[in-house]
Amino acid sequence: MSRHLILLMILLILYTSNPASATTVTEAFLYGLIWEEQQIEPLTREELIVKGMSLLDLEPLTPQETTMILNNYTDAHQVSFFAREKMAQAIQQGIISGYGDNTLRPTNYASTEETKIILSRIFARFQPYKTTPSVINLSKIGHADIQFYLTKQATTQFQKDLFKLIKDSINNYSLQEGTFSIYVKELNTGYEYTYNPDHIGHSASLAKLYLAAIIYDWADRDKLDLNQKIMTPNGYQTIGHLTDIMINYSDNDAYNILFNFLGQETVSNEISKMGYNQSTIERNLFPAHTETIQYTQGELLTSAKDAGKVLEKIYHKEFGQYSQVFLDSLTDSIDDSRLPRAIDYQVPVPHKIGTNNYAVHDAGIVCLEDNPYIIVIMYNSENPVQLDYIEQIQRDIAAKVYAYMYK
Repeated sequence: MSRHLILLMILLILYTSNPASATTVTEAFLYGLIWEEQQIEPLTREELIVKGMSLLDLEPLTPQETTMILNNYTDAHQVSFFAREKMAQAIQQGIISGYGDNTLRPTNYASTEETKIILSRIFARFQPYKTTPSVINLSKIGHADIQFYLTKQATTQFQKDLFKLIKDSINNYSLQEGTFSIYVKELNTGYEYTYNPDHIGHSASLAKLYLAAIIYDWADRDKLDLNQKIMTPNGYQTIGHLTDIMINYSDNDAYNILFNFLGQETVSNEISKMGYNQSTIERNLFPAHTETIQYTQGELLTSAKDAGKVLEKIYHKEFGQYSQVFLDSLTDSIDDSRLPRAIDYQVPVPHKIGTNNYAVHDAGIVCLEDNPYIIVIMYNSENPVQLDYIEQIQRDIAAKVYAYMYK
């Protein structure tokens, strides 16, 4: 267990039992834990300001503005070059105002009292999450404050654990080419990790996930009637039925018919509006009946994280009454050779696969009773893939993630 986490646990215990006894630990918390110093040691006033102000997302100051602000103090020349802008911002934001003799004393060590005051003012302007209280009073550290730091620590550990687990799994195989991109998110805690976060690859049939998201979103907002019938090579069929077989049978013709019905421009615009910024769905899928092929030009690209976003919206019922319909279609998917098989079918896994000669994907929600989570495993290659081999690697990764989540 890390020194930082131990300090947090001590602080939590002390504040639960006797807040007055926590003074020493509070100082350790302020000096050693927030800034993750290797040693608990005092900071100069300018060091404290630089570290603290780095938490705030402020517009940078020009050198001229910085000089103008600092020159109001007689010892401005003592401010180190690395600290000049942050010190000026702290003055501008009212974090510090200097001493009565018009000095900043930047190289003096900050006392415990000064540290508490400065950090209280900084945290009053710092909102790491939208749901976090805007003011954190360090003179009266409460459970919410401690929880924030525990959450930060736990998130970091989660990311380290997942990186090692995934990297070790991939390294167990002789993979000469291709790229894995993997997204994992705990739905109860919100902890998430992306392996190769910037990788965008061919979507294959994950494109169907986005098209279904548009259709169910429109249906929920009464922009589309799922009972509406449209012409297909097999006669008239409802939009609802086509969407269902597109997902659980991964039917390319159903996808193409629905894509053509909505139109290339509409699909592209809706994907952008819904926040899938790493995805481009611009054409039909092949192989398919020639009658259903209309759009042959354009990209079919996505990322593991974008696919995870769709799944999270389903889990949180953001498609309203159609969230369960969407979930049921994914649960009934006929190909369960990847994620469900990896965990030996122990819990339901609503999921969507994607496969072609150059891509092997699976994206699902593992409905673990106490710890449901999203996992998306994408593999893309410039050369034809060895399907069985890549599926085995994916199952190995998924099984190890499941064992980690089950603990």
